[in-house]
Amino acid sequence: MNRFFNLYSNCIPVKGSEESIIIDLQNTEHINVPNLLFDVLRKTRTHTIDEIKNFYNNSLDEGIDQYFSYLKDIGYGFFTDHVEMFPELNLEWYSPLKVNSAILEIHEDCKYDFNSAIKELSSLACSSIQIRMSHPDVNNILSGILDATRKSRIRNVEIFLPESLYEEHYLKYLDDIENRINTFVIHSVKDEILTQDLYKNYKYHIDHKLIFKSETINSATTDHIKMENFIINMEFFTEAQQCNVALNRKICIDNEGNFKNFLAHKSIYGNFRNKSITELIEDREFTRKWFVNNDSIEICKDCQFRYICFNNSDIEFNGHSWQKVNECPFDPYTNLWKTE
Repeated sequence: MNRFFNLYSNCIPVKGSEESIIIDLQNTEHINVPNLLFDVLRKTRTHTIDEIKNFYNNSLDEGIDQYFSYLKDIGYGFFTDHVEMFPELNLEWYSPLKVNSAILEIHEDCKYDFNSAIKELSSLACSSIQIRMSHPDVNNILSGILDATRKSRIRNVEIFLPESLYEEHYLKYLDDIENRINTFVIHSVKDEILTQDLYKNYKYHIDHKLIFKSETINSATTDHIKMENFIINMEFFTEAQQCNVALNRKICIDNEGNFKNFLAHKSIYGNFRNKSITELIEDREFTRKWFVNNDSIEICKDCQFRYICFNNSDIEFNGHSWQKVNECPFDPYTNLWKTE
């Protein structure tokens, strides 16, 4: 067969140590495939199907035909005589934003002016802010956050509250279109199943604007790495080619006012009480980790999920290579999750 087989441009194969995947950016899904198929697919842009079969001395003819037919049937690829007419997807990523997201910690003994921090983040075009609050004066703090964000460049404010401080009337802020507060995450819930059931028909809960979690969210909390938390879309995938997506253009300020790449990290890069956020993002030591993508990190570089995984673990340079501080539950060398 002198025809070509071509994957649709939105279907991109990624090779891991023991297994590969094909990521469908349009339908936000992925499928698992053997590494041998990955190697075959790498040749399809420049070789006909017959040429590929000959490369493997025709020992894989049946398997190649079956896989190409399967990929065609599920809408991942097609047969063509003119592969040059279907260019590959441009994976360049660019953002004009100096700061994309921020996490601010506000406890009862808060040591910095968080409203000033929010206003400066807005001036830097930060689009999303997460507020982790355990301060009992919730009403006044929410009022200050509203004043600091109304008519600002900030588009998304998430409020994290322990169940002990949550009152239903706070949800009134979700109805005002001028407000930037659009999500309340209530954590440390004593009985998550009962609470979810009580609110199952509540419009904010249905719209995922009111979320209940049994786990406690604090400075040490990190995101869980699991299949259901993978992020598959064009923006994330292209950013992951260049950057550490979980840390890139992110500002975190703990309750003491300390600047961090992420709240759970140990490294501190100054304090908001005597250093502006504008000065912080000019600090190369702080921004260095933004540009260490998973292709540059030991173990991650051999994982087939490296472009769809959101992992805010700290990273360290040991003199030879970058490594993540937190252990991942997935082992790309055995292709197994540690819970299995």
